[in-house]
Amino acid sequence: MADQQLVLEILKDIQARQSRTEAKLDTMMRRMSTNEEAVANTQRSVDDLGRWLDDLIKAADLNTASGG
Repeated sequence: MADQQLVLEILKDIQARQSRTEAKLDTMMRRMSTNEEAVANTQRSVDDLGRWLDDLIKAADLNTASGG
């Protein structure tokens, strides 16, 4: 009987650890999703900046070519 009780306690401990691990995994997945969103937003900002700089350079080239 004592052995059965020990096995039961070990199984309960394993179950509790599994639940904590699952909760940690859920947290990590949410963070990863947030990080992916941040990376995508940063990439869009960099792309926007690149287009803006291209437009600025074109405007400067036109101004220089026209003697302005």
